[in-house]
Amino acid sequence: MKITSPFSAFSTRGKIFLLGWIILNIVQSMLTEVNNDEAYYYLYGQHPDWGYFDHPPMVGWMIHASEWLFNGNLGIRMATVLLQGFTLMFSWKIIRKLNPDDAYKSEPVFWMTAAAMTMFSAYGFITTPDGPLLFFTAFFLYQFQPFLDSPKIRTSIWLAIAMAGLLYSKYQGGLVILLAFLSQIRLLRHWTTWFSGVLALLLLTPHFYWQWSHDFPSFTYHLVSRSSSFKWGYFFEYLPNQLATFNPFVLIALCFVPWRMIWQQSYLRSMMVLLVGFVLFFWASSFRGHVEPHWTVAASIPLLIIISYASAKNERVYKYAHKFIFPSLLLMLLARIVIVVVPLPERIGLNGKKAYYEDLHQLAGNHPVLFEGSFQQASLYRYFTGSEATVLSNLFSRQSQFDLWRFEQAYMQDSVFICMKRDGLSKPYLVNERTIEGFWSQKWQSAHGLTIRFTMAQHSFRIGDTVITELEIFNPGKKAIVSQHDQFPLEWNMAIHQGDNWQFIKLPELQDLIIDSGETIRRTVRWEIPGLNLHEKCTVGLTAISLFGPTYHGPHQQIKITNRDN
Repeated sequence: MKITSPFSAFSTRGKIFLLGWIILNIVQSMLTEVNNDEAYYYLYGQHPDWGYFDHPPMVGWMIHASEWLFNGNLGIRMATVLLQGFTLMFSWKIIRKLNPDDAYKSEPVFWMTAAAMTMFSAYGFITTPDGPLLFFTAFFLYQFQPFLDSPKIRTSIWLAIAMAGLLYSKYQGGLVILLAFLSQIRLLRHWTTWFSGVLALLLLTPHFYWQWSHDFPSFTYHLVSRSSSFKWGYFFEYLPNQLATFNPFVLIALCFVPWRMIWQQSYLRSMMVLLVGFVLFFWASSFRGHVEPHWTVAASIPLLIIISYASAKNERVYKYAHKFIFPSLLLMLLARIVIVVVPLPERIGLNGKKAYYEDLHQLAGNHPVLFEGSFQQASLYRYFTGSEATVLSNLFSRQSQFDLWRFEQAYMQDSVFICMKRDGLSKPYLVNERTIEGFWSQKWQSAHGLTIRFTMAQHSFRIGDTVITELEIFNPGKKAIVSQHDQFPLEWNMAIHQGDNWQFIKLPELQDLIIDSGETIRRTVRWEIPGLNLHEKCTVGLTAISLFGPTYHGPHQQIKITNRDN
C-alpha cells in the first residue's frame, strides 16, 4: 500500500510556499508578544475541560497539547501554526477537485489571496478559537464536497467529525453547518444526512453535559449578556470593519467573478450562500449589539475558494489578483515585519506587557494579586510570572472563566496585593521607574463564591408593594464570610436592573450575617418596589456590595411592574 503525503496535492512550488508560510508564522509566533486574549486562553490550556465560560474547549485543548512539546510563545501558538497548514491543504484540495485541469493557474492566486486576507493571515500565528474554526470549516467543506455528490456512510462519518469539530471550536461553526445544508436542501432527504447529524450530537455530548452542570454559562453570556440596545453606530460600522477583516482588495475581486458560472455549479453555489449568509447574518446581529469584525472569519474559506476557482476561468479575475491583491499582500508582510521590529506604543497591546507584569510581580512577591474587572490583566500576570492572580467581577463588569474557577477561594484570610485604585486605601509604588497603584490586605475576604437562590410568591407588582422573598445562601468556600469584616464589610441589597439603570435596596435583616464554611443559611426578607419605568423589562437579584462593587451570586429573576392605578 502506497502512503502519500497529505500535502501531495500541492505542486513543488506550492509546497515551497507552504513551507515558507509555516516558517514565517513560527518566527512571527516567537517574536511577537502574546496578546491579552491569548494569555486568557493559555489558562484554558492549564485547566483543560469540556467547556469554558466564553467558548467551547478546542482552543484550550490545542494549547494543552502544544505545551507538551514547547514553552513560552510556541507553547501557546504552535498548534495554531500547524493547523493553518492543514487548513490551506484542505482548501487547496477542494479547488483541485473543482478544477482539475486548470488548477495550476489558480495556485498563485490561491496563495496571494490567502496571505492577503487580514484576519486569515493573523490567525496563522495568533491563537484564538478562530484558528480551529478556520481549520474545521475547511475540513467540513472538504468532506461536504463528495457528500454532495454521493452521501455515503463513510463520508457522513467524516462529516459528523467535522461538524463536531466546528462546534467544539466556536459556536459560529453552527452557522457554517446550517448555511451549507440550507444551500443544498435536497440532502435532507437522505438518511445519511440525519445519521451524520445525530453522530455529531453524540460527539458533542460531553460539552452539552458541561454546559448543563454549570447552568449554561456560555449560552447565557452570548445570547443574553452580550445583547444591548440598538445603536446606528453598530449598524454603520459593520461593513467598514468587514473590509478590514478580509482586505478590501480581496473583496473587490468578487466584482469580477462571473457569478452566473459560479451559480451553475452546485458546490460553488453553496460557497456563495456561505459567504453571503455569514456577512448578512452578522450584519443583522448588529441590531442587538456590537459585532466584532472577526466573527465572520469563517467566510474566508468560501471566499478563498471562489476567487481561486474563478481566477483560472476568468482572465479579469486573474489579472486583478496580480495587479491589486499581490501589492496588498506585500503591505501585509510589511505590517508583520513592523510588528516585530518597530517598538510600537504599549497601548496597542503588541509589546511592553511583560515588563509591566514582571515589575508588578517584583512588588507583590509570592503573594497573590487581585485585579478588578479585567480578566485579561489577571491572565497576563499569570502567564508572564507564573504566580497566583485572579479578577473579581461585579454586576457592572462582564463575567469570565475566572468566575467558574474561583481562584480567590484559596486566598481567603491571606495576605494579598490588590491592584486597584481606591481613595484612602491605595497608594503609588515605584518599581524600576514604573508607578503601580494598589494596596495590601493582610486578611482579605470576598463574597464572590457565595451561591444564592431566592423565591418570591409572585412576579407581578405595583410600585410601592412590599415583596416577601425567601433566601438561601450557601458558602462553598473553606473560610467563613463575615458581613461586618474590619476591612471588607458586606452590605446586602436587592439589586433591580432595568435598561442601563441599577437600583439597590438595603436589607437590614442580613447585615450581621456570618456564614461558616459549607453552611447554608435561610432567611426571609421584606423590601419595597421603588419607582421604575413601567415600560421596560426588569430583573431582580440579591447582591453583597463590598469594596469590589455589587457581586453576582446567581441568576436574577424577571418581574413585572405596573402602576398603582392599574
